[in-house]
Amino acid sequence: MEVVYYYDKKTKKYPFNEFLKRSIDNCLDLRESQKEKIKIALIQKINKIKEMKGRPDGGIAKPVKGYSFQEILQAKNKDKLIRILYFCYGDLMVLLDGFEKPRRYKGEHNKKKIKRYYNSAQEYYKKFKKDPNSYINL
Repeated sequence: MEVVYYYDKKTKKYPFNEFLKRSIDNCLDLRESQKEKIKIALIQKINKIKEMKGRPDGGIAKPVKGYSFQEILQAKNKDKLIRILYFCYGDLMVLLDGFEKPRRYKGEHNKKKIKRYYNSAQEYYKKFKKDPNSYINL
């Protein structure tokens, strides 16, 4: 199984890569060692999912109810969680996007924000299905 980034031809961007830059690489709240630790944990989880042929299992990933993709679960710090959205297509594991969310939250504001990420990822999924060459190899 090969891991690839989804490429949005309309915006000419890789949403997952944009997420990495925004939330990890350019994050001023994290020390370099913390950034590396998060990246290593994500790589290990992606590799484990590859070994399982894309199945979300083992407490590291889960299907997103009502959507056509799964999410990888990762802590960023004591207050924030990271979610990586992906799906499998043939022998590809396509990384769609990612987002952060508070570890504990109440209210509609955060729920709506998360739903916007899920809806965007669902649109990326649909675009990819129409054009399965919309990706870049890592």
